Amino acid sequence: CQNLSLLSKMENANTVAIHVRRGDYLNSEVASIYGGICTEEYYSKALDIIRSKVKNPMYIFFSDDTQYVKDTFHLDNMTIVDWNKGENSIFDMYLMSRCKYMILANSSFSYWAARLNEKVEDVICPGRWFNKNSPDIILDNWIKI
Repeated sequence: CQNLSLLSKMENANTVAIHVRRGDYLNSEVASIYGGICTEEYYSKALDIIRSKVKNPMYIFFSDDTQYVKDTFHLDNMTIVDWNKGENSIFDMYLMSRCKYMILANSSFSYWAARLNEKVEDVICPGRWFNKNSPDIILDNWIKI
């Protein structure tokens, strides 16, 4: 199973979960609420923070738009988890929650993966979740961009 194989590789690595949510966030109605927050600039700044803190990071991407991730991110030691579809998507959350470092999208999926993560050292997240009336859900020890 690919999940077990990845978990085995993650065991002694400096794993960095990176969640890139696009899909319906690109739809004009939804984009007015969630769009323009986790931009390429956001991910670039988050990756700079990781590079300054983490030796030999193992980047693990989770996304609903894997082609975008392939086209946009070119990092050493990078894995794109693209095999957990539909009802198996919960395994993405589990894998994310087993990483030492996390770069979140403004998504409840990202949020709960971080909250369930008992071994996380640093969580990097956007400074707001919504474009208007953003809830106060960001933990004090999370790094906001």
